[in-house]
Amino acid sequence: MKSSERHQLKQDKFLMTLHDTYATFERNRRRLTLALVVFVVAIVAAGGYIWWQRQQAANASTLLADALIVAETPVAGDDPVGEDGATGGHRSEQVRLEAALPKFMAAAEAYPKTQPGLAARYHAAAALVALGRYDEAATRYQEVIDLGGSGVYGRVARLGLAEVNVRRGEYEPAINAYKELSLDANAELPVDGILMQLGRTYQLAGRFPEAAQSFKRIADEFPQSPYAADARRELESLEPGA
Repeated sequence: MKSSERHQLKQDKFLMTLHDTYATFERNRRRLTLALVVFVVAIVAAGGYIWWQRQQAANASTLLADALIVAETPVAGDDPVGEDGATGGHRSEQVRLEAALPKFMAAAEAYPKTQPGLAARYHAAAALVALGRYDEAATRYQEVIDLGGSGVYGRVARLGLAEVNVRRGEYEPAINAYKELSLDANAELPVDGILMQLGRTYQLAGRFPEAAQSFKRIADEFPQSPYAADARRELESLEPGA
């Protein structure tokens, strides 16, 4: 075979390969284009969702800040400058809490799953406790638990709900909550403080041996705790003959 013929054969094979490649591309072009469009849409959607989340959090933070301004306005007594507390203060703690409560709930209901929304619902529950409206407070705390899950607000809401149960004289559910939280190494909550609440709740329930065990844990495991001195005093008072 002449060299010119061999060259022509190689060129023909190259052209055939190129033609096959082009044909394959053409067959798959629409599928590839569709896949690219889907990919781009997914990226845009993800970016839009992130933007939407940030916008939600920003809006919720604004509402929460408005509520906190009201909640932290000083109590001015009988002669406030402004009736709404915006300038001179509220007439009483109760008036201040009653004014802040709907603002907290507005933030909570508008953006329930955002961190500011959860914080607002938690503050609403705490305000209800301070107002003595324990059943409503328990409902709000439970909502935070349901929405917040294992997050920080979900965990502190469990403490809040336990406190409500103690105030209502429902000691067993409070004890169970405090015990669970005191044994949770991942809760990131002050275990010494939880043990103090647990011990005092055991005392209220008349379960003095368990109370002593809780106070002893504080004295033994957290000797530098700000609760240690109180725990030792409580422990001494529970000793036989004390």
